[in-house]
Amino acid sequence: MRLYYREGRMAQRLRDEHDEAIAAVCRLPQRDRGAFWDLVGHPGERLDVGGIGLGQISPDRTRHLYEPCDESGPTALIFAARDLPLRGGGQVLDLVAWLPRSGEIFCRFGAVDVFGEWHLAVPLVLDEPLVVFADPGSWARANGAGICILDWARARSSLRHVPAFLAPDVDFGRRLREMLVPQIPRRPRILVPRRLCAA
Repeated sequence: MRLYYREGRMAQRLRDEHDEAIAAVCRLPQRDRGAFWDLVGHPGERLDVGGIGLGQISPDRTRHLYEPCDESGPTALIFAARDLPLRGGGQVLDLVAWLPRSGEIFCRFGAVDVFGEWHLAVPLVLDEPLVVFADPGSWARANGAGICILDWARARSSLRHVPAFLAPDVDFGRRLREMLVPQIPRRPRILVPRRLCAA
């Protein structure tokens, strides 16, 4: 018996938006295309990352989400966040927009907190440090050979089990340490209605 995978509407929508972003790169003049590839590496080298495109976005800075928009918004690099490497048949979970000049990162739906999440098991299995990249561009140039943190607040719980990290520089290493150091949680007050205290 043969099983067929039927892509859901949301996955189809993400794939269509990603395809449009990749097509926008193909429409760039040759000199601009060279500058684009300097940011993310040559396309033939990125077997695990998949296609990277361009698109105008309308960012929601409070929720770290974005909507595609017309030419009035800033131009962002659009990445597909996958559950597995592209060559491993990975499915697109979300799209990620990166503004290289400001360093801001926005997700389309907020479904992922790190690029390259399949690497999270490496330190447990091989007793090697987990490679962490400072931004999506350096992650793409390295062909996704580690992780890139997209949502620092949510990634904290995913990274607690990792015994060692390999950071690209001292400043980023300090930032990573500050993010991972457990904050002393504020103890909540526990209130009990007075009528139940007597019972």
